[in-house]
Amino acid sequence: MEGRGVGPEKDHVYLQLPHLPPEQLAQRLLGISETAMMFAGVDVTREPIPVLPTVHYNMEAYLPTLAAKC
Repeated sequence: MEGRGVGPEKDHVYLQLPHLPPEQLAQRLLGISETAMMFAGVDVTREPIPVLPTVHYNMEAYLPTLAAKC
């Protein structure tokens, strides 16, 4: 990491959603709103969501051979 993020460790960025109406957040981004509250204690209608680097998806079917061929 290059340290260009925010926070004490410069390890995340902010996703700001307060420009969206609360009704739209509840209807179209309910999972994100609930997850932000549950894990970060963030009300997305008022505060930015801290976003940390993570795995987008796992490649579970990837099995290399002993010769390191896919």
